[in-house]
Amino acid sequence: MIKIVVLVYISVMLIYQSHAQCWNQVSAGIFHTAAIKSDGTLWACGSNDYGQLGIGSNQSSLVPIQIGTDNNWKHVSMGRRHCIALKNDGTLWTWGANYWGQVGDGTTVQKNLPGQIGPNKVWTKVSAGSDHNIALAADSTIWAWGDNNWAQLALPVGQFGVAFKSEMVKIGIQNDWIDILAGGDSNFGLKVDKTLWGWGHNETGHLGIGPINQNTFYRGSPTKVLNSQPWKKLSTSGGHTAGIDFEGKLWLWGSNTKGQIGDGTTIQINIPTLIENNAEWIDVSCGGRHTLAIRSDNSLWAWGLNQSGQLGDGTTEDKSFISLLDSTKNWIKVSSENLQSFAIDEDGRLYAWGNNESGQLGTNDLLDRKSPTEILCPTSSLYDNSSRVEFEIIPNPSYNGISFSADGNSLIGMDFEIISLSGNIVLSGKIYKNDEIYSISNLASGIYVAFLKSDKHISSKKFIKL
Repeated sequence: MIKIVVLVYISVMLIYQSHAQCWNQVSAGIFHTAAIKSDGTLWACGSNDYGQLGIGSNQSSLVPIQIGTDNNWKHVSMGRRHCIALKNDGTLWTWGANYWGQVGDGTTVQKNLPGQIGPNKVWTKVSAGSDHNIALAADSTIWAWGDNNWAQLALPVGQFGVAFKSEMVKIGIQNDWIDILAGGDSNFGLKVDKTLWGWGHNETGHLGIGPINQNTFYRGSPTKVLNSQPWKKLSTSGGHTAGIDFEGKLWLWGSNTKGQIGDGTTIQINIPTLIENNAEWIDVSCGGRHTLAIRSDNSLWAWGLNQSGQLGDGTTEDKSFISLLDSTKNWIKVSSENLQSFAIDEDGRLYAWGNNESGQLGTNDLLDRKSPTEILCPTSSLYDNSSRVEFEIIPNPSYNGISFSADGNSLIGMDFEIISLSGNIVLSGKIYKNDEIYSISNLASGIYVAFLKSDKHISSKKFIKL
């Protein structure tokens, strides 16, 4: 439904700040995204059919919209259709889809606002899988809830097993955990002694416990990962896993159908394998079937599946080798999921690229991006209808030329861009005269989106080139 509505009529007015140091952390879901600003506020965009944006309704948003008014958010993690977040005071909050009890409030009723859950503990880390979550408490215990069809909760599965839990359950009896990670239908836990343990789904070998057979297709309790290193950074998509050790070396394992391991092949690897030994790495993120990583020189690298432009190199060609994407900015953080990618530079600027069919990139449209596109920093979470500039494209449809009209209001000084549905800018400029005609005769027939931009506002409208 959102695609139909937006392609027929897009005209949204937003307010932005232009200074840097805006974004602190971003988490990508399947069709929605959440990010925390440096001021501690939480924002989200994309699909909202299950209330996963946490804004009190099921209205989707093509731009980041603020979740409540709190400014003490510490970390956010996105599941398939739900969200889990941690506040600075150590409290745990969830919202969104709840059909597997992933909200953790003892029900299976979806929630469209953040709600606090859990025992009276101080929580230090949270991580969302597809339809389950895990959380690390200050007492070094791990807790889980939601879907258990692949033993994500370390509970029995099958005919006489447990399908899901809508309230937290403790994982084992150990209290020596220092870090956690969930992805897809699997989990990892890191212990004080730096050993890594995995459980849940393991069809693609991403748990790193050795050859796949009837005993290792899934693991019903934490199992020690083979060839494990003292890990500094870990990421998993539930299909493949990546780790950076304390020497900065990059390791990958699991599914490799699209070259996401980066070893130049498409052969699955079932244990952690050193992929890059000639450079030091500082961050890594596993998407659906692609991988992003940042080297110590703050350059950005991407490889694997590229069908929606998620590698950011301007093409849709897959890459099975670790490949440089950008070295012009100082990148510090990456996040990827499904077919989309995100990165934050040292100035706190957020960039997005890849699939955007539900507006999850936050670019105020539904166009995929094949290269990193900056997501401006909003200072207002609501559509500013009072100062909104409605504009029309005349004529629409058009053969040769178009003009922008705002019902008597002046558009002089605004920049414009015309973007194809493939995400390419095909025409751009500045409006110097009202009702000036801009030639589109060289454009191929099809649907385009025109953007009008000022320092603080963006408005957009689709038109048809005949």
